[in-house]
Amino acid sequence: MPGRAQTLRGGNIVGRGMTVKELIRDAYGFRNRARGEVIGGPSWLDSEVYDIQAKFTQEFPASTSLGLPPTGELALRALLADRFKLTAHFETQQRPIYELVLFRRDGKLGPNLKPSKAGADPSSNGKR
Repeated sequence: MPGRAQTLRGGNIVGRGMTVKELIRDAYGFRNRARGEVIGGPSWLDSEVYDIQAKFTQEFPASTSLGLPPTGELALRALLADRFKLTAHFETQQRPIYELVLFRRDGKLGPNLKPSKAGADPSSNGKR
């Protein structure tokens, strides 16, 4: 699956068609976050594509759509440090945050909006 590293039986980690930035996101638990979460580095981090197949001496639990298991993340970090000489650090940044709320008091959507059938709680009518 492109853009996703996976842990497999036998201590294997594989990834097909992944940029280094995608590998970094998987290695640090940011699989499902925006691309902007990983900043800095040369432009090729987001353009050159690699296939990885690595075998480690330890077994890993299966990866999920949420990401690699913690032991898999650590192994992928070690691989990135070894092969790409990656060093990373975390920092907190102030960023804007937005909230989509209903403007109308009657709770109806505008004429060009349709309610989602998945993941919405229709009983809340946009109220908390």
